[in-house]
Amino acid sequence: MYRYGSQKKINKTKKHRPSPYIIFCMIIRPQFKQKYPNATFGEMGRLLMDAYRMLSDEQLKIFVDIHNNYDTYKTFEENTHHILNLFSPPQPEI
Repeated sequence: MYRYGSQKKINKTKKHRPSPYIIFCMIIRPQFKQKYPNATFGEMGRLLMDAYRMLSDEQLKIFVDIHNNYDTYKTFEENTHHILNLFSPPQPEI
């Protein structure tokens, strides 16, 4: 019989790769915060989801590639400027 706390601990150091949508949000959210400074948390989420849905297949491939090769990226900040130079994110209306 196992008691609470006596079971084998799960390795919590292993992190999963973020999804392409989460990567998109991590990169684009600061731009949207500047453009829509008064947007609530829910409005910001809707804006990001709308912008993500408006991406073309070619633009979406950028974030899927980052997801697939996430471990090889040194730091996110170094690649953010490169990604933003590849395209301008869609701007949904509020």
